[in-house]
Amino acid sequence: MSYKSRFDSLGQKAHHQIIATKISKEMGELRSLVEKSPITPKRWIWELIQNVTDVHLDKGAQIRIDYQPEYVSFKHNGMPFTADNIRFLIEQISLKAEAGQKKVRVRLQENSAHDF
Repeated sequence: MSYKSRFDSLGQKAHHQIIATKISKEMGELRSLVEKSPITPKRWIWELIQNVTDVHLDKGAQIRIDYQPEYVSFKHNGMPFTADNIRFLIEQISLKAEAGQKKVRVRLQENSAHDF
């Protein structure tokens, strides 16, 4: 390998390292903001609802949430969550494409609803 080609490849490697360092720094800042957010601990229930509606967007699904001081029960009449669904829910990863998504309306009580 010539000195010039080695120098050029090291430039590319340095460029990639700079990008990786910036991404890591910004992700750390975002994680810090999320940890301080009062909303984040409540997000999991919306993620469960969204996962059900993602699987049944065309047909719809009924969801029942029973909250008791000792437990929370989450039931739906759709397909069971796959191992992927559960893992991605835990890791907060989405595999769906953002473009062309349909909006989902969830009835929370008799007179209220929440749009996704």
